[in-house]
Amino acid sequence: MAEIHTIAVIGAGTMGRGIACVAAVGGYRTILEDVAGSVLEQALHWIAQSLEEAVTRDKLTAEQKQQALARITTARTVEDACREADLVIEAVPEDVELKIEIFTLLDKFAKPGTIFASNTSSLSITEMAAVTCRPERCVGMHFFNPVPKMRLLEIVRALETSDETIAACAEVGRRMGKEVVIVRESPGFITSRINALIGNEAFRMLEEGIASARDIDTACKLGLNHPMGPFELVDLVGLDVRLSILEYLHKTLGERFRPSPLLVQYVKAGRLGRKAGRGVYEYREAPAEAARKAEHGSSSMATRMGGMHETERTLAEKIVLLQGDLTEMDVEAIVNAANNDLKLGGGVAGAIRRKGGEEIQRECDQIGSIPLGTAAITGAGRLKARYVIHAASMELGGRTSAETLRSATAHALRLAAQRGLKSIAFPAVGTGIAGFPMRECAEIMLHEVVEHLKGSTPLERVYFVLYDRAALETFQQVWAGMQQVGFRDTTGTP
Repeated sequence: MAEIHTIAVIGAGTMGRGIACVAAVGGYRTILEDVAGSVLEQALHWIAQSLEEAVTRDKLTAEQKQQALARITTARTVEDACREADLVIEAVPEDVELKIEIFTLLDKFAKPGTIFASNTSSLSITEMAAVTCRPERCVGMHFFNPVPKMRLLEIVRALETSDETIAACAEVGRRMGKEVVIVRESPGFITSRINALIGNEAFRMLEEGIASARDIDTACKLGLNHPMGPFELVDLVGLDVRLSILEYLHKTLGERFRPSPLLVQYVKAGRLGRKAGRGVYEYREAPAEAARKAEHGSSSMATRMGGMHETERTLAEKIVLLQGDLTEMDVEAIVNAANNDLKLGGGVAGAIRRKGGEEIQRECDQIGSIPLGTAAITGAGRLKARYVIHAASMELGGRTSAETLRSATAHALRLAAQRGLKSIAFPAVGTGIAGFPMRECAEIMLHEVVEHLKGSTPLERVYFVLYDRAALETFQQVWAGMQQVGFRDTTGTP
């Protein structure tokens, strides 16, 4: 059985910080990674508080608390976090393309014997393992929130996961204080599949007016001995997270998992649960929600546009912000946020390769490496778009900068114009594995697009296709602000 001494946790959010906490308590040297220094600081503060609570409840001694804290170090890149790790557990958002991108990067920089685990609650480990050279060492480790208090750990066996890998991860789980169950990979595993059905049915009952949300929760707690009602639980987990799981299960398992229309409506309305200040229930308004309301005010976009000059109104009509799948866009060109070596690894690049065909990668190989901040164009294979413009916005390993992002965006726009293209679709470049701040990305990219459209160009429509609602709202806020000030530069560009 593989010996595990050092564990790296990728992502220091709610789940990542909890996993790091129990890993350190279990006696493992623990490296907690996040690209955002503020997130790491918050995570370390939370871990210290959690351990102090354990001391107060006589679960740990003061000495054990200090020993656990001493075992935790931090890293700001995946590359640095994984180099010495025997086990890497990724705990990034529930987006398969992002997780595939992480696994691709881990495979390049981790030791040959390192085990890769995903904390996914429903996605395919086999699909993630397929981009690595070690599928036998890839596994699912599904923890539950809050990690220090929830005893269950689902270990998920993918198609090629070895018995040795399962045994090693089961031992890690036991040292973390978990009860371990082994699951053969299937959509939703055990708990997510059952919870999705219960929660979805609760939304249907609410939609049909059978009972109030409060009474449904009370019935489940008192009649079924559930510690939380289905609506209390979904507000804690996040309605957007639950919807994402249901959409995946509906796609893979069929009609019985079709999301309730009411759940879909709540997510569209921004009712995402406790983190947003409101979900099924109302909570004290969250800072992010307050900021969103202050940004948008009570006026509509149409009202704001009413006072624009004709040129500004034309610019506003040419730029479209939406949430969706970039690879499904029926436009003349889509933009791939590429490494400068033009290797289509994970994330959006991996989706472009899988859906468009290997001929796109072959064209990239013929071009070879290009300078950072420039762009190259290839055909789009089987995609709906005619071309893929590869904007070299990152070095290998996911490093980027504001200047590189600005230059790569401008080069992509110039390439499209040189080809006489009328439509182009961008993702939020640099905000995935590179971890570039979403708001700064929006400010830079929107500014470059506006400046390009002010000049002579055949481009008539520029789309920004964002992968989740939070990203879309950030771009909408920045775009609304730019329109309010008449498209004056707010990025600090000379």
